[in-house]
Amino acid sequence: MAVYVDGLHYPGHGRRWCHLVADSVAELDAMAARLGLRPEWKEDAGTPREHFDLPASHRTLALAHGAVPVTRRELARLLRQKRELACRP
Repeated sequence: MAVYVDGLHYPGHGRRWCHLVADSVAELDAMAARLGLRPEWKEDAGTPREHFDLPASHRTLALAHGAVPVTRRELARLLRQKRELACRP
């Protein structure tokens, strides 16, 4: 089980952002708490796409706390796998 952060730094609201995802909700919530992210900032909660938009300035901190760096393509693959697992009976 792991927490992942991509290297995509897309612009928005005067900042640059990346995505923070995890294999489990508990891991995502724990990492978000360590990074000072508020629970209500979670996007797509309750779905396989559950994630936090992470300010790019926090990416290094996430990595220091054990997040695994992934590419945009790897992140898409991880989310696809989570969706497929969620759809299984």
